[in-house]
Amino acid sequence: MRCLNCGKEISDEARFCRHCGRPVVGHDNDRPVSESDGSVLAGTSGLGNSDGTSRIDGTDERNSKSKSAVKAKKTVPIITGAAVAVIAIASLAYTSWAQGWFGLGGQQAVTSQLGLNPGGGAAGTGNTPGSPKSAGSGTGSGQSRGKTPPTVQSIIKKTLPSLAYVDVTTKSGESIGSGFVFDNKGDIVTNAHVVAGSQGIQVKLQGNASHEAKVIGIDAAHDIAELRITAYAHKTPLSISKKPAQLGDPVIALGSPLGLKDTVTSGIISGMNRDFSIGTTNYNNMYQISAPIAPGNSGGPLVSVSSGKVIGIDTAGVTQGSGSIGFAIPITQVSDNLTRWAKKPMSASSIQVQLKQAQKIEQASNSGGSGNASGGGTGNTAAGGNSGGSSNSTSSPGITPGSLQEESLKLISAYYYDLNQQDYLDAYAMLGQSMQSNMSYSAFAKGYSNTLKNSVQNAVFSPIDKNSGKVTFTLVAQEVTSKGQTQTSVYSVVDTCGYEDGQLRIEHSNMKLQSRKKG
Repeated sequence: MRCLNCGKEISDEARFCRHCGRPVVGHDNDRPVSESDGSVLAGTSGLGNSDGTSRIDGTDERNSKSKSAVKAKKTVPIITGAAVAVIAIASLAYTSWAQGWFGLGGQQAVTSQLGLNPGGGAAGTGNTPGSPKSAGSGTGSGQSRGKTPPTVQSIIKKTLPSLAYVDVTTKSGESIGSGFVFDNKGDIVTNAHVVAGSQGIQVKLQGNASHEAKVIGIDAAHDIAELRITAYAHKTPLSISKKPAQLGDPVIALGSPLGLKDTVTSGIISGMNRDFSIGTTNYNNMYQISAPIAPGNSGGPLVSVSSGKVIGIDTAGVTQGSGSIGFAIPITQVSDNLTRWAKKPMSASSIQVQLKQAQKIEQASNSGGSGNASGGGTGNTAAGGNSGGSSNSTSSPGITPGSLQEESLKLISAYYYDLNQQDYLDAYAMLGQSMQSNMSYSAFAKGYSNTLKNSVQNAVFSPIDKNSGKVTFTLVAQEVTSKGQTQTSVYSVVDTCGYEDGQLRIEHSNMKLQSRKKG
């Protein structure tokens, strides 16, 4: 016979296996039946004799017991193996289902059945096969893996602490506007028309005391300004987008319309590259937004819902009938200027020139003029009061749409016209940043104070590239000497004209005296 434990051959009388040392099951009366007995199982009647009769001598009972023992021993490993196999198969099936190997959307199905939406809100239409539909208005996209886009509420919560309330004191009273923290130096971005004619500027952030601000940079022609409040140097700046917005992008506009602080309106980018004018300010390549902009919103941030970053500066609103649309300056167009001013603020004299220029633009806007975007009717604007008028754009003095040659020649003509009118402020504003940084407004005005009249003759334009060119001409100037005598001076002049942030300016001037005579 063989040992049921190790399977090796042992003697029929052995009580223990000499190979494995385990007790032998079925020894003596409990010994299992083997084929060596010469017997054949015969149902439950015992063992049959050779003559076909049954032996009822007790051996059938012993053999039955032996048979049960054998079956029990053999069944144990079979049942154990089967159980392990079932558990393994069940585990594999669940893992496959949970990871979506069978196209059942695993985790999506789980969240849908629980009434949850991994993207936020209640589950909605994104049900998986076999899962019950969930109530709610969400999309139920089930995208639990990957970066989850910020919610509108989280963007608002993050943005409001960096939203500025700007209170400006002028000769005529007070005006309000908005702004936002641009960097960690305490610099605040707003519109130039917000601080136009300012005699004092107070800025307040949410949950903070109001502090006096000073202008460190301003461009009246492009309606942007930058303020500095050293007490806010530790405040968290908003993230600035380096990419332009796209048509249809969802946005939120923040500000203080009509003095209502921390107001949020939402919409989309409903138009791109809009050109229009308000008073004497030309706005180019603006974002048109469906979110309404009201007085007090100006200077506030326009924030992308998808990224949570600033993509524009709320600037103007137009109301027609019961509808209204807003406009914002793309932040990508002005971020270089803002960064430059933060590193190196403009001179005090240049700032005063730009503030006065912004005041003149604001006065022109309030007294009427064109305030309409391309294509449209009359309306009220947030940037400049009542702006009734035609829908045609009004260009700055001497600068009208046309070729670079035409614009450059008219720029030179307008520049000397303003000098003849002793309007040194407008003339100085036509100079480029490099010229203004090398010469203060006071020095500029003083230098031309002894000139009675300028006459430009024989002006010739020669292009440098598609964005700049030179105007060569003869300048005849009637001047007053220090002794009070008049003289006529003739100069040969070469002025370089080029675009700075979309505005044509005189970037460099080379003047040489040719002749001079009394009278």
